[in-house]
Amino acid sequence: MSKTKIAVIGSCVSRDGFNSKIVRDYKRYYKCVLAQNHMSMISLLANPIPYKPNGRIEGDITDFNKQILMTELTKSIWDSLEIQKPDYLILDFYADVYFGIREVGNSYITNKTWLFKKTPFYSTLDLGNTINLDHD
Repeated sequence: MSKTKIAVIGSCVSRDGFNSKIVRDYKRYYKCVLAQNHMSMISLLANPIPYKPNGRIEGDITDFNKQILMTELTKSIWDSLEIQKPDYLILDFYADVYFGIREVGNSYITNKTWLFKKTPFYSTLDLGNTINLDHD
């Protein structure tokens, strides 16, 4: 029996169904081929943001969070979905509701300024307004 390929764009609530520490035998039925963490749907659908980080993004954040920032900028999730070809895509809107978005030039990223500003590179972006569901 072939396993159903799943991709998740969302928060822990959506991804945890595909975590063997929580659902021990999920791998018998499913293969989680892609997980994108805390990315606003508005950011996901916005234009890629050009950048020149001189190789690698540096700063006082984990490699995991550096990768999230890179994906926010490049919108490479689309390429990953094309490569992985999941049978199902699970979306949740946690990032939109909880974080909101931040304008960057003519595009948007998820408004995780508290995290992304720990990279010197973030301050070089053309940052604009923030938009939050509870205020805007």
